[in-house]
Amino acid sequence: MSIRLARLCRFALVLVCLMPLARANFAQDDDALRATLDAYVDGWYAGDAARLEAATHPDLIRRKPALAGTSGAIQLEEIDQLGLLGAARSGIGRRAPEADRVRMTTEVLAQRGISAMALVETGGTFSYLQLVKNAGRWQVLNALWEPKLDPADGRDMREADAVASVVQDYALGWYEGNAARMQAALHPALLKRKPALLNRAGEIRIESLDAAALIAATRAGGGRNTPADMRGITVKVLDIRGRSAIAVLETRDFFDFLALARDKGRWQIVNALWEPTLD
Repeated sequence: MSIRLARLCRFALVLVCLMPLARANFAQDDDALRATLDAYVDGWYAGDAARLEAATHPDLIRRKPALAGTSGAIQLEEIDQLGLLGAARSGIGRRAPEADRVRMTTEVLAQRGISAMALVETGGTFSYLQLVKNAGRWQVLNALWEPKLDPADGRDMREADAVASVVQDYALGWYEGNAARMQAALHPALLKRKPALLNRAGEIRIESLDAAALIAATRAGGGRNTPADMRGITVKVLDIRGRSAIAVLETRDFFDFLALARDKGRWQIVNALWEPTLD
């Protein structure tokens, strides 16, 4: 057996040994993510602020695209972790009608690196949640939610092409250094965040960009030096409900978990959770 063949055999053996471990780790993450989602929802409806706090990152931002007037314009109503915990303690969730509390969907839609995206739906609301793994614990970092007009309201993918087009503009705007194209894809109140590891314990800090900073970085060149055949852009629209949608953007350089809202008939990115691509 040649030295090269022997090395290939050893490499294949390592891969075979690692595959069960990778599956086990993914299953553990899935179970841990679902436990966090349960704590987030049940903590709210039980008025259990301690449980809700454990399920959320200290930098949590929870947003709702509320209609402002009759033109289809939205206003992003926003609350941070402190405000959410105060609302839970006051019993707002506990006073919700029983029909609104019924859990209909709990689904982990994507997970990569130390980021994840999930859907939680009850009889009264749905939430698109972006989560991060902080010191080994999954926590909700970004939430985009809406009340349901009807308990039967659910997934409606008829505007999937329009959502995908906006995500393409976001990606190509960056790679082309086209600030106008990037700006058209973003809501003015965009919150773009990255979980950055601080130490071996897995503690993280959250790095943030707003729309103005991202547009400025794009105008300065963005990813223009990356050849077109090296970008590897893939867009997946995962869910659309009401005035909200979620999608995944993957490239050779980075991935983004994106939440979008429809403002005056146009889809725009409001929340982005991203990491550089390491594999």
